[in-house]
Amino acid sequence: MVPKDGEYEKLQHQSRFLRERGLASPEMEECNRRLWLLERLAGGDSTKLDSQLVERIHVELGEAAVKQLKATGHFDAWLDAWDVHNGVEVEEPKTAADANPAQRLLELAEELQQALRPVSGDVPSGL
Repeated sequence: MVPKDGEYEKLQHQSRFLRERGLASPEMEECNRRLWLLERLAGGDSTKLDSQLVERIHVELGEAAVKQLKATGHFDAWLDAWDVHNGVEVEEPKTAADANPAQRLLELAEELQQALRPVSGDVPSGL
């Protein structure tokens, strides 16, 4: 991955998305520290760095970022943010429950009753 590369841009977006929410994992922070240290050792000139080493760290960082996005339940939110970043209009899906929250509450209560029947000893009708 090199700056201005699509994968690099995606990695930067994922990292920024997690950092802004205070969700960057220790693995991500370690990868960033290694990249920072390598650049400092190269006198601040990242072009002097071994490209394969930098690529390997970027891959580790990308894997850690995706893992963190999924672990925190923010992967879909990041995808939406990525689409917006790329100029894709994201439309929130409308469901019947969105239109009528009271109806959705009744549906959830019925689902809960169905799920609790085996626990409470009730036998569903028809069995």
